[in-house]
Amino acid sequence: MPDEYAESERPALEALQRLGWEVVDQQQTTWADPRETESSPVLEPRLYDAVERLNPWLNENNLNKVVNEIQQVAGTSTMDENEQIHEKLVRHISVEQESEHGKKHQTVQYIDYENPENNDFFAINQFRVAGPVEVIKPDIVLFVNGIPMGVVECKSPQIPEPRSEALDQLTRYQNERDGESEGAEELFRYNQFSVATWMEGAVMGTYRTPKDQYKPWRDAYPLEDDELIDLFDLDGYLPDQYRMLYALFEPERLLDQLRHFTVFEEKQSGSIKMVARYQQYRAVQKALERIDKRGRDEAQGGVVWHTQGSGKSLTMLFLALKLRRLKDDPTLVLVTDRRALNDQIHATFERCGFPNPKKADSIEDLRDRLKYDAGETLTTLIHKFQTTDDEDEFPVLSRKENIYAMADEAHRTQDKELANNMRTALPNAFYVGFTGTPIEKDERNTRRTFGNYIDTYTIDQSLEDGATVEILYQGRLADIHLEGETLDRLFDRIFSDKTDEEKAEIQKR
Repeated sequence: MPDEYAESERPALEALQRLGWEVVDQQQTTWADPRETESSPVLEPRLYDAVERLNPWLNENNLNKVVNEIQQVAGTSTMDENEQIHEKLVRHISVEQESEHGKKHQTVQYIDYENPENNDFFAINQFRVAGPVEVIKPDIVLFVNGIPMGVVECKSPQIPEPRSEALDQLTRYQNERDGESEGAEELFRYNQFSVATWMEGAVMGTYRTPKDQYKPWRDAYPLEDDELIDLFDLDGYLPDQYRMLYALFEPERLLDQLRHFTVFEEKQSGSIKMVARYQQYRAVQKALERIDKRGRDEAQGGVVWHTQGSGKSLTMLFLALKLRRLKDDPTLVLVTDRRALNDQIHATFERCGFPNPKKADSIEDLRDRLKYDAGETLTTLIHKFQTTDDEDEFPVLSRKENIYAMADEAHRTQDKELANNMRTALPNAFYVGFTGTPIEKDERNTRRTFGNYIDTYTIDQSLEDGATVEILYQGRLADIHLEGETLDRLFDRIFSDKTDEEKAEIQKR
């Protein structure tokens, strides 16, 4: 008989313990719930302790204010509140407090991102949260400094549809099913990751991710599967559940994804929350490693080949977010070859809250912005790297190394004179080419321009992950009849203005 607890839930708790989480298994021990009411999902004593520990200068009045502020966010929807809370967790808040130099505003952090070990990581199963009508009990809830960041729903791999049942539960908890209120949305004001797992499989999403958009995490880079087998002390085989738990909830990775790989995009219907897929997270990490090796073992760039529809614009955004935080006032140049693509990338960055991306309005504007390097994020067309009528060659605009150029559809944009001009203008920049459709010739030229592959995500991998839908078709010969003229006569009439040599060249195509 299937046993969800023994086959998935308990192994998940044990895995989290190995990752450094404090774990309470309520099937094995009695837990003294510190909350005054089950309608509040925050473990307030842990939150108090963490805020006081990370900000020891806070007086009692401000300590209470900070603890209350994260819990009393008011928005037009749970998603709006989730976004506000994310902003406070990542960008911190400030309070006014007396010091020996008088009153001043000081930054308060809820989470120590630089030193993950300074935070409190706590996981518990069967955690009760009271909604307006019913009490929900997710299989596992994960807290960082008392704040519920993760929800994991476990199912036995022995039941017929474990994925469907787990996702249905997560949907119910969020009040996303049709019908009466049956969940506890209060828990999801803070949610970073929601996971459905059944040992042999696991998929992840975040608050309000549609069920068909929950995806697997197939690569725990930089760790290989055999390293995870050793980490979790497994017997030679790695079920997907363990890879997922490591990928999302290893403490340093969790904080990294909260800080750099989570964005909210404004749509007409309201905000949607987006978190990185595994290929996006992996590509960014590999790109940063390549950047750190520049001038030594690696060239001044590389190629990210991710198939169409795999979220290249978001990958560029996530890389930009990390570069903004890790590098000293970097200039980011996002290059495309089509106005529509340029508008799309600029709009994506703006809608996702990226700080002040600028469009280069003209050739002169682009040159001025790059020449007087102000640490900006610029979107531009490759055509703006053209010489003027009175120039024999393109001028050097900046020799600084803190310039990072990302070219979308690099196989189209980076194989001609304009690409050489960009290299001349920014000789010490680091170049990352993004492409989804490398053809053999383009692939060779693209790699020559940028360097070797940084990361690849193929159409076959995308199909396996369900990120791309396979289109099946049946080829048929069309029954075509030409009346009055043969094909040769029709060809001669259409191309009557061409020479014999030109006609021969056309017929080769």
